[in-house]
Amino acid sequence: MVPPHLVILDVSGRKFETTKATLQISPYFQDFLARWDDCSDRQEDGPYFIDADPDVLQHILEFMRRPSKFPLFWIKDTSFDYSLYNKLEAEVDYFLIHDLRDWLREKRYLDAVKITVEVKALSEYQLEDSQNQARCGADIEIQSFFGSYSGKKRYRSPCVFDPENTKPIRGCGDCAQLMEAHGPQYDDPPKRLTLVIKRIEFDETVCANKMVS
Repeated sequence: MVPPHLVILDVSGRKFETTKATLQISPYFQDFLARWDDCSDRQEDGPYFIDADPDVLQHILEFMRRPSKFPLFWIKDTSFDYSLYNKLEAEVDYFLIHDLRDWLREKRYLDAVKITVEVKALSEYQLEDSQNQARCGADIEIQSFFGSYSGKKRYRSPCVFDPENTKPIRGCGDCAQLMEAHGPQYDDPPKRLTLVIKRIEFDETVCANKMVS
């Protein structure tokens, strides 16, 4: 015997148990509860038959139980579940859950997730600076590429060279003889590390149902 405050829904063969208070959020279910005793869709063993997708109706029931938050169907690897959102919008329109229907029609869920991509190039000198070390977090994904880049070659000499790496400031006999015999000597092109930083930020206020105090 089902207690009087509970309702069993048979959704295309799948049973859901909920309370009458939960269903009162939907005008559709308000009407069906008002005619509960003589409802033609009520089965002999008690459940009320609903011809709907049970996987989608499960999300509707979860929302009606806790209507203060709109559902966010987002996975890092696959992004938003647009198919589920489209199915949910059709069903909440049928069941007259207007606040959720309007939120879905306006695609407000797109504002709940913000993804930014930053490309940062660090020279080999900057890599030695601890302040430039990349910090990883749960919402940050980093890809790195290390290699040479085109630019001025760096003059190499046993002697002290200027900051632009173009010529020695002071020389010695050995250096002069070496340069005369073999020409100027250069280091390999400088290296740099390219970081592609992907940040994911969630705005929970977007999912707040302002119609529920």
